Amino acid sequence: MSHGSKCLCLSCIERSMERRDQRRLDGNDGDGGSGRRSRAGGGSGRRRSGGFGNPQWGYNTDGDKITFSLGYGNKEGETLIADGWVDRSTFRNHGNHNHYGKGDGRNNNVRDRDRYTGPDA
Repeated sequence: MSHGSKCLCLSCIERSMERRDQRRLDGNDGDGGSGRRSRAGGGSGRRRSGGFGNPQWGYNTDGDKITFSLGYGNKEGETLIADGWVDRSTFRNHGNHNHYGKGDGRNNNVRDRDRYTGPDA
């Protein structure tokens, strides 16, 4: 089996995430803007301390197509997920994905918008 930039096996996804995290540590996130500058605090231009990576496409354990995005920084341990393969701009809209968190906040950090119906929903 050939593993390339589009491979969605767990091993390739983990390697891709490690490379992304290293780019962020090096100050070159290269992720199309998820390391945006915040205007909070008088427009100081500080980097946000977390966010979500670009949407990725794969399959859940039942073999159904899904779109997901994994959190980093203060969002690490959180996941955005939706049924099917959804384009980036549609997926990023808050109403078009479920949000599963770390379990340490309001509603156990779950926002169920009926966009993911697979296992462990």
